[in-house]
Amino acid sequence: MSRGLPPHWAPGVVSEIKQKLQTETQTQGRALGRKGLLYLQKTAPSVKPEEKVRITARRMLKAERDERMDVTHALTPVKQYMPGFTRPSDLRSSNWFPGGSYVSRSKVYESPVEDAYLPYTVFILESRYNIRFGIGRVDAPHYVYGVCLEEDLPAVLARYNSSNPPDRSLLEFMDNARWPDGPQQRKETVKWWDSREELQEALEALGSVKASAPTDAAAKPKAGKQAKLAFMALPRPQSTAQPVRAFHSSSARHVGGSYNDDHVVPKFYVRHKQDKGDENEKQLEEDSSSLMPHLSDSILSDDLVASTRRLASKIPTDLFNEDGVLVHPSGFVVPTPSDATERKERERDLAQQTAAVAERVLEEDFSDVSAETSSRRGKVPFEVRGVDGTVTHPSGFEPPTAADEFEHSGNHTVDSHIGEQPLTLGSNPVPGSKRGLHTSAVVRAQEVQWDFQRAKMQQPATKGGPFWRPLLTLTVSTRPIALSLIRLARSGPTGTPFHALLDNDDKKCRISFANRIRSLRLRRMQNLAVEMGQVLNGMRGGVIGLRLSPDTMGRGIGGEGLQDPIPFDKQQIQVGVAKSFGLATELKEMFRQRDSEEISASNGPVFEMFDLDDHGNRFKTGTGEAVPWRAAPETKARRIMQGAVPVAASKPVAASEDAAEEEEELELLEDVADDQSPLPHPFELATSKGKVLYGPKDGQERTLELKPMLARRLVQRRLDSFHLAKEQSLAYVLATRHKQVDLPA
Repeated sequence: MSRGLPPHWAPGVVSEIKQKLQTETQTQGRALGRKGLLYLQKTAPSVKPEEKVRITARRMLKAERDERMDVTHALTPVKQYMPGFTRPSDLRSSNWFPGGSYVSRSKVYESPVEDAYLPYTVFILESRYNIRFGIGRVDAPHYVYGVCLEEDLPAVLARYNSSNPPDRSLLEFMDNARWPDGPQQRKETVKWWDSREELQEALEALGSVKASAPTDAAAKPKAGKQAKLAFMALPRPQSTAQPVRAFHSSSARHVGGSYNDDHVVPKFYVRHKQDKGDENEKQLEEDSSSLMPHLSDSILSDDLVASTRRLASKIPTDLFNEDGVLVHPSGFVVPTPSDATERKERERDLAQQTAAVAERVLEEDFSDVSAETSSRRGKVPFEVRGVDGTVTHPSGFEPPTAADEFEHSGNHTVDSHIGEQPLTLGSNPVPGSKRGLHTSAVVRAQEVQWDFQRAKMQQPATKGGPFWRPLLTLTVSTRPIALSLIRLARSGPTGTPFHALLDNDDKKCRISFANRIRSLRLRRMQNLAVEMGQVLNGMRGGVIGLRLSPDTMGRGIGGEGLQDPIPFDKQQIQVGVAKSFGLATELKEMFRQRDSEEISASNGPVFEMFDLDDHGNRFKTGTGEAVPWRAAPETKARRIMQGAVPVAASKPVAASEDAAEEEEELELLEDVADDQSPLPHPFELATSKGKVLYGPKDGQERTLELKPMLARRLVQRRLDSFHLAKEQSLAYVLATRHKQVDLPA
């Protein structure tokens, strides 16, 4: 036996231990290092069938989103990272080119849904009345942008004017609207001219009134009070023009003699400067007249200047009288505080109290110190101690108690000398075990309900005239094109908000601000419609990655779609202009003119014009004949949603038509039925054709008593089988609905 082994070990134990160690070393292999299991190859976790459905739906939406980004890119000006310097931009469709990023990484491609290639309508809604915004903002209409299916536009507009709009904030805008029967904004008129001549010259320069030379000198305004009375007595000029505000910028073309020209200075401005200069000179002369004589007296010669000093006979500001009191020679007495005597008395009392407390502290033992302060003389106490020892208010006031009726802190003492008598608040404290819940806590715990009193009150009135009415609509052939238009129409070409394009002074004018914002929005939509018509007609090479059906990969991917032009029916854009818009005729004429000049399609006009009423119904321009919206054709998603999917009576359950699997499911149900449980759970087993195999509908009472855990396991198993069998169909339905598309109620 070796020296290092214990004496009680048997002779063959060492060899057995060595053999076991060698065997374990061979099975373990080489060491994994300091990190241990971090360097092992991990297997990916299994994906649940329900998550597989969501992954497939996201891939379908991703294909549509890549197309939308390429369409948006074609309508967006190239960005410059330095003035005059640009760089090539990346196309999303280039990832699917041979050698692209998605192809090299073996990405899975899913075709987009069929519903994305139906006609969609982009609309702008305008509020009927002005909205009251925050402080500093002018009352103006509010605008809403949206996208919907072509046939759903009237129903979507009805939902916007209902009590359940797509966005709850729209009800808040209705509450803050300037309804006709409510308070209106007060008009503030600012007078910016000083004389009648300035007003007359300004109106003549603007062309509002005819220029007339004064024939009588007595007609001119007089000086002083008579001029003011004469000015107030003069009749107002008869003119149909609106009051003109100072420094107002307008797009109208002025005549050559207008004061708005750069080389012309207004006469009233020159006269105002001259009058102001004369007043300054007169004031300067008055100020210098009293100073110049003193300066002249002080100059004795060319090189010697005398200085002044205070005369001995000058009366001092204040002096001491016979009693030694500082007084003013004019008899003025400096006011003193009214509570000077009381302050001295208060300071004296405080000093006495402090001295008494200090003396008492010295006399007492420091281990047991107690001090007491007495109320000030003349002060009404706000708390008095009664005969029974309770503390109350002399007026009978009882402080309010807490809503939760907690135990008062006066019942808990820290020291024996403190809190010997509990403080009562008029009611006996409730023990913690009997503490009730206040009703306010229940109200706070509930969900906050938005209350729109104004919107609810005006809701019946919107039936005759909707509050949100369409201003302009554009109907295009596919959903990616519609989403690109609405994304770009919310701001300027470079993303600048519309209100930022106006000068700060112009934003304060309540008349012109609303009209200019409306014009900017309509002009932006018009420019986008013209650019979209150009690229669909093939200008600038068209749109790379554009699809016209879900079966194609995209225009330009693998040379697809480059040999043939886009069909003309897919190029057409139907434009609807509201009848309520005052410049509807001019806007439609501008669309037609730009169509013929800038697009010039060989097959005819790209824009098809219609009139719109407040409810979204369209009519032919000129004849007024009603034109119904085109109904969407039947798609795969609609067939899936309209079909009868076999489900359970209480939970979605799917079963296979395989007889072996059906027998296995029946055996599982029979085994589960043996477990006694107070939870009744009815199940139904059916084939894909709807034939009932097991359940309440087969004529027999077969309600199972299941435990919750077993019931969840059974339902989860059925759900997994349902998602596996209907993965493509469920993903197709999920990808059909887009979050940016408005749906009817």
